[in-house]
Amino acid sequence: SSSSSSPSASSISSSGGSSRSQAPSPHALLQAIYVPCAAAKGSVSSAQQGADAGATPGVLQEEEALEALLPLLRDPTIPKALFEAKPLHHVVLRHQVALPSISTQPLLQGAVMDTLMSAYVLGSEEATGQKCEPDKVAASHQVPRVKVLQGIVNDVEAGEATPGEGAGGAGNNAARAAAAATQLGAAAAAQVWCLAARLGGDLDQVNQPTRDLLEEIEVPLGELLAEMETLGLGIDAPGLYRIVEGVKSKQDEIKKEIIHLSNWKEKSDPNLNGAPDISKILFNKLNLPREGFELTPTNQLKVAEQSLEQRQHMHPVISKIVSWRKLAHLSSTILQALVSAAERYKNGRIFPTFHQNAAATGRLAATEPNVMAINKYDLHLVGGNLRALFVPSVPGWSLLSADYSQVELRINAHFSREPTLVEAFQKGQDVHATSAMRLFGKKSLEEVNPRERQMAKESVFGLVYGMGADKLAKDNNISLDEAKRFMEHFKSSMPYLNAFMERSRVRAVTQGYLDTLFGRRRRYSFESPALARMKGRNPNAVASVPKASRQDETTLRCAGNTPLQGTSADIIKRAMVDVHRELRAHGLRARILMPIHDELLIEAPPEEHADVEALVRRVMMAADKGQLSCPLVVDTAWGANWKEAE
Repeated sequence: SSSSSSPSASSISSSGGSSRSQAPSPHALLQAIYVPCAAAKGSVSSAQQGADAGATPGVLQEEEALEALLPLLRDPTIPKALFEAKPLHHVVLRHQVALPSISTQPLLQGAVMDTLMSAYVLGSEEATGQKCEPDKVAASHQVPRVKVLQGIVNDVEAGEATPGEGAGGAGNNAARAAAAATQLGAAAAAQVWCLAARLGGDLDQVNQPTRDLLEEIEVPLGELLAEMETLGLGIDAPGLYRIVEGVKSKQDEIKKEIIHLSNWKEKSDPNLNGAPDISKILFNKLNLPREGFELTPTNQLKVAEQSLEQRQHMHPVISKIVSWRKLAHLSSTILQALVSAAERYKNGRIFPTFHQNAAATGRLAATEPNVMAINKYDLHLVGGNLRALFVPSVPGWSLLSADYSQVELRINAHFSREPTLVEAFQKGQDVHATSAMRLFGKKSLEEVNPRERQMAKESVFGLVYGMGADKLAKDNNISLDEAKRFMEHFKSSMPYLNAFMERSRVRAVTQGYLDTLFGRRRRYSFESPALARMKGRNPNAVASVPKASRQDETTLRCAGNTPLQGTSADIIKRAMVDVHRELRAHGLRARILMPIHDELLIEAPPEEHADVEALVRRVMMAADKGQLSCPLVVDTAWGANWKEAE
């Protein structure tokens, strides 16, 4: 076994046996060797940080270890098991200049299992999230903990001597700790191998689509994500600093207006993030009625954005407070994160981390910074756009945005077989206008007005994602009773859509899991006795799910969306893998920068624009592998920055 940093980091285990065998007996004797390696500074490439870490006496350097292990890693007769392969790919990327041979052929050959990704596609909760531990994943699959691992942990925690070491004084502590770390690493590698054996058996019991999901999407995606993290994204740092200054200036301006409107005479400015000062402004200074505001037991205002936004008509100062707080949130979240990322290396790039197992639905996530949440931030108050800050990392190149059109609704039409939706998508018609035409009894699409189309659109998404009649009423300026009648009429006009949502709920309860189109499994458990008793029943013999607790109702709403969001996540992940492979196969320099939910952002030199756009559209539209009854559609656009590529 080799680890690039610590015993808890990604490890590679190898054995002469088959990785598809059953887990070893808890009493089996396993031989494991831990080779400590000195990792480069941080987790990014030397190109990002400027220089690798210096040599550590008595410890192999990454480059030495990688060169020595290459024959083993590439030997097709030796099975290998890992707990997340992405860190290993980072090691390769750090040293591919010094060791050119590592990039001429695949690094890992033969039977290879990524135990984290295997557990993830099987629906393990312990394998879902940004920080997953091998011990917990192993325990969730009934793999016994390696005995020596437990013993070493106890010895170190108690400050006792490690086996083979004397109980010396303080001078012996470092030696004991080093010996313990070595044995801990070896035991952790043995644990990964035991987990691989168990998961091999588990994977043999699932359908072929789940195994294909693992081998064709999740495993190769790890290598692509490592490359994306290493190369980073271009960022317009001066433009970012201008936005930061603009937000601060606008906040100061709005605060002055609030002080003036509220006749604030206190020694210090009001704290607009805190309920006491906002309560003082609204109820003491302006004498606004407390009725309708949500209050604490001490009669203080609960500072909830929705509550304030709903009462902006009561006084101009409320809208000013709402605006100031939105800017404060913008500054303390994404702007602060972008500035920190831009200043980390000061080379015109940021290097976010992408997490492929962050969500049970399969959706990717990003941190440091969360570039995938850029679209939800609104800069209209300062006249800017965060998307404009993202630029090509190579001067003279351009950005290509490739965005799936209504992908989750197309997936919904496929699963539900709702005739109105399927026909509209297959004919390339405006699906919301088509829905409105049927809903309002119009004879042609031309007769549908914008308001009717909008109401039909909101009703479709309301039925799918659980939007209530109150939001429909508010958005369309109609009464709550009218909105309720409209939604009931809509449900009756699209019975297949409604039936599919209920069928998903039934299967989540009776099976305890739901699968996406590509075999990704998400597991569910319920606390309500009535639902618990339904576990194991034939889902085809159950018409509906009875009323459940609030928590279970929330879980059921998630269950209704799982086939849609999960299949959408599978499609964008497959598109990433396939586009990356095709770009390399055609010798193109273009590369994927990042995914943003149903969109891919790619950079390319001018001479490749036509070829790259055609390739990306072709590959992305085929990412469902012909399984969807409604064709995928991809919208593309080029720009000097991400905003221009909308």
